[in-house]
Amino acid sequence: MDNKEIWIIFSEGTNFFYKYFMKKWFGHVTILTHDNFNWMLVDPSYTEMTVSIISYKISDDVPRLFLNENPNLKIIKLVKKDDFKCNPHLSIIKSFFPRVVSCISLVKYCVGLKGWSLTPYQLYCHLIKMKDNPSRFYEAHWEIEEV
Repeated sequence: MDNKEIWIIFSEGTNFFYKYFMKKWFGHVTILTHDNFNWMLVDPSYTEMTVSIISYKISDDVPRLFLNENPNLKIIKLVKKDDFKCNPHLSIIKSFFPRVVSCISLVKYCVGLKGWSLTPYQLYCHLIKMKDNPSRFYEAHWEIEEV
């Protein structure tokens, strides 16, 4: 995704089986972003990735509207600081390593994060650590704030 602002939304999730292994309110992850015209919600799952156009104006505070509707959501806003370019040879090396396709792996791929986050809560903790100590992480080209 080549947008300057991305909101990562952590929610309870609806997967019955995994609900017992996840931390409460950290069962699923979605991405909220916008272009110059529309708000978009990217919802990755094991079987499909749904991209929905949300009928709000760009001037509307959609993350706050989501929180007002469901106060149990955790939302983290990422703002790209600069045009960070990855080494093109790394993508060749990465293609040899198998990946588990989940909402976490697709969100990390869209945002460009690395790390061993396997659950939504682990990803949340990783982002909070990046916020508190940005110089320690390779992904320091994002400004991170909690909504």
